[in-house]
Amino acid sequence: MSFWPRKIGVMRLLRSGKFWQVLLFATIIMLLGFIPLQTAIVLERSPVPQAILVLNGKPNRIQFAAELWQSHRHLDIWVSAISDLEERLQGNIFRQAGIPPEQIHYDRCATDTVTNFTCTVDDFLANKLEHLYLITSDYHMPRARAIASLVLGSQGIAVTFLPVPSGGVPSESRFHIFRDCIRSILWIVLRRTGASLNPRLGMGHGALGIGHWALGMGRGEFSAEFFPHFPPFPHSPRTSGPPCILISWSPCLPVSSSLSHAQCPMPDAPL
Repeated sequence: MSFWPRKIGVMRLLRSGKFWQVLLFATIIMLLGFIPLQTAIVLERSPVPQAILVLNGKPNRIQFAAELWQSHRHLDIWVSAISDLEERLQGNIFRQAGIPPEQIHYDRCATDTVTNFTCTVDDFLANKLEHLYLITSDYHMPRARAIASLVLGSQGIAVTFLPVPSGGVPSESRFHIFRDCIRSILWIVLRRTGASLNPRLGMGHGALGIGHWALGMGRGEFSAEFFPHFPPFPHSPRTSGPPCILISWSPCLPVSSSLSHAQCPMPDAPL
């Protein structure tokens, strides 16, 4: 007879918001205790980084990674949150540094700092990587460090952080760091980051389209790309600004009937 009251009490407990709050709090405490312990074990096993991860394709970060590679030529490089146009533009830096293309891996899945890590962690695990160099700007490093410690640390991957000087740009707010820590914990528990709720995703940088145009007797390849903030380029003093569209045009010789990607070289720099 005592079974039914006990069952009703359990059901009431499960339905109460307090139970789930306590469960979430306990899960966070367990994660915060487990991750540092796991990271310490990984660092003992793999004290030397085994790959390089660059967040975003900004030229100063790419240049920093290329210079680091010169003294660590056995390391592969991952570049996260890069678009097709950025790959073509920043790929010149890697080519000039003599880095073999097969050692460079581009990720186009990421849309923000949290997904920089959640989109690449499976690649690192598949390649049995336990320790990474992480390259990003100094103002961005506190947020990147917090997220990497949670996302990568929970998967048994340690990180050595290498900030790139940005010339006195203020660090990001504690609110953004706290918000993305919550998103990282959400990913650890549910494999969801909440990135789809980002209102900027509909305006995020990405290719608007690549098409072939015919102008008079000559033909070429046209590409346009939208950026919510003006992206920095080598030898340009600007680091940020209003939204813009970058247009590239690469002429090629007339062809007989149809135009194909292979017949028209991709542009190396915007006009």
